[in-house]
Amino acid sequence: MVKQKIKDLKECPGVYLMKDSLNIVIYVGKSKNLRRRVSSYFGNKNHKSSKVQKLVKNIHDFEYITTDTELEALLLECKLIKTYKPTYNKLLKNNERYPYIKITIKEEFPRVVLCYEKHDDGSLYYGPFTNFNATYQAVNSIIDMAKIRKCSSVSKSACLNYNLNLCLGVCINKNIKNEYMDEVKIIIDYLSLKDDGLIERFNDLMESSALELNFELAAKIRDDLGRVRYLKQDLYNVELLNSNRRLVVIEHIDENYIKIFCMDNNDILYREKYLVKDININFMTKMIFSLFNTGNRELDTVDLKEVIDEAMIINSYLKNNHIDYFEVKDDIIDEKKFAIEIKEFIEKTIHKKGRVIL
Repeated sequence: MVKQKIKDLKECPGVYLMKDSLNIVIYVGKSKNLRRRVSSYFGNKNHKSSKVQKLVKNIHDFEYITTDTELEALLLECKLIKTYKPTYNKLLKNNERYPYIKITIKEEFPRVVLCYEKHDDGSLYYGPFTNFNATYQAVNSIIDMAKIRKCSSVSKSACLNYNLNLCLGVCINKNIKNEYMDEVKIIIDYLSLKDDGLIERFNDLMESSALELNFELAAKIRDDLGRVRYLKQDLYNVELLNSNRRLVVIEHIDENYIKIFCMDNNDILYREKYLVKDININFMTKMIFSLFNTGNRELDTVDLKEVIDEAMIINSYLKNNHIDYFEVKDDIIDEKKFAIEIKEFIEKTIHKKGRVIL
């Protein structure tokens, strides 16, 4: 039965659901070419990964869903993994919320901590971040480098971190307030994407350790630096997600068909497959204008994990696959001007022979 199903598979994008003997979904995957991808599980007996070997042994049957584009396959895969929580899926299976970095600036000596919710308590919040472990390690690296206090209350005696030279010692020396706040400012500037002083501190420390032939410490700082850089990349992603962009996206399915998506703040408002030779550009232009020209928009900040995951997929896909898109400005006042711009974009995109990034 499985072999016949593989023969029936199309060479197109889609999602496949692997099932065990109890008809339970144990793995969800996606591919640009369903037939090639699914057949690879059964045609290659020398799988390098032990995880894949175990998966293949437990596959009794599979289902599949075809899509027009890889983007739709990615989004569907994300949704199905969260629905079924398959045993052999790790990515996107974790239902925990994404963490924030919180700086308690209302305290005399602010702390840098992780939390899952933002409160109106005067603290600074950054995030959310999509990888808890990486964020946790990065925050600890920053705290140790800046020697920020970890204790929730300031005691009157020196703590272990102070004795290990991992804390400035606010518990026994209140006269270091200015020095302490300078360290906090460096962290705030970095997390606010204003300054790379924090990165420079790590680089300087790594280089001085190497010059002192302390290569073990230099290697540790190098790893810490990588974790801290991760925070910045995630912050850029969050900034992009919260930019509330309105996009018209055109993706070529093949030589004859394209698919058009209209997105508002990462929500897909419209998607439709078109035969290129039958496209009525004037009708399409009016449709897009009416879709986006809806008056004042309610701009939301991205917080929900499900929304973040899907938004990450969309933005990563547009960036990495050189997909053509048109960004709609917030104030569509002149319908004629808008019509000219969107018409030029559509004509250029659907009739071009080479691939370019707009």
